[in-house]
Amino acid sequence: MWSRRLGLGRAGRHLLGVLALVLVVACEPDVLGIYHTLATESERDNRNLHDNLTVSATAEVAGYFYVAAHGMWSRPIGRDSWQEVRRPRSGSVEMPVLGMAQRNATLCVGTDNGVYHADADPKAPSWQRATGISGQILRVFAIPGRAGEILAIVHNDGLFVSRDGCQEFSRVELPVEATASGRPYDAFHDGSKYWLTVGKRVYFGGNLDDPLQREARAPEDSDYRGIWCLGTDNCYFANRAGEIYSLDSNNLELLGTIEPPDDDVEEVPLTLFIDIEDQMLIGTEGYGFYQFGVRDLDLSDVRRGPRSTSQLYRAHVTMFARHGDLVFAGTAGGGLSSIKVATAVKDTGTWDWE
Repeated sequence: MWSRRLGLGRAGRHLLGVLALVLVVACEPDVLGIYHTLATESERDNRNLHDNLTVSATAEVAGYFYVAAHGMWSRPIGRDSWQEVRRPRSGSVEMPVLGMAQRNATLCVGTDNGVYHADADPKAPSWQRATGISGQILRVFAIPGRAGEILAIVHNDGLFVSRDGCQEFSRVELPVEATASGRPYDAFHDGSKYWLTVGKRVYFGGNLDDPLQREARAPEDSDYRGIWCLGTDNCYFANRAGEIYSLDSNNLELLGTIEPPDDDVEEVPLTLFIDIEDQMLIGTEGYGFYQFGVRDLDLSDVRRGPRSTSQLYRAHVTMFARHGDLVFAGTAGGGLSSIKVATAVKDTGTWDWE
């Protein structure tokens, strides 16, 4: 196993300190501009979503984009005007939407009191409550690589899965040591088996109906976060210490560590991945995102994505999603930004505030 320390020298970090914007203070959802970047960014191009939203998810259904950010909004694809979407209600009060996923034309949302589903409607979906799950939902997401399966993470109650369009959920059994390590964070199916990050541990298995007893050998110094797989046993893992790992016979091998751009910061907490063509983006808590090539599993070209004038430069990135020809980046307290895929890959695109 080998590792590589990545980042600028002291002079570069001092320069960044001068350029840095005000730090976005982010809640738990729970790197540099002088390098060549995947996408440059424009100055603020505000449309009509609030710029201080904490975004948990986006979706694309039947000609509309949807965004979940406590409230819920939609807009037609190809147009800039967002409108509010009616949320599930508790009595006469609309509940906060804390997560969202889709299956075909069905939207699935997590609230502070269970999961709800409805046929997509840009204004007023007819929400129905899912069975088998209750409590505050921390995250709802479709499992990448596994069509039709939706996971929900429940505060203090573990992990649940639905295979029928979010109508019914069942518990995913985890080992006792997993639940003691922390809460689930992310999951991926690599074409052969599931991978799951839970606190300081990584688990894998071929079936969510059986306990995921097999644990990948990995350092337990920091909580693991995002997963992204390019194929069977070809996966990346990120943790809160700024480390990125790959797989070697079900063992996690350190590829490299993102070095903090500021002298007074010890590490860059990482969040979630997205693969755009041959580039990988990895979000951070407070430093926007970093990016690197994926073809050779090599972090030698890792660099910070956003430029210092961007709204994403000091963002806590909570989610990425690709819908058609757009990539969305959601943040904690910094709203939602988007970029054209084609221009991003050519390094000529701009991230626009939605």
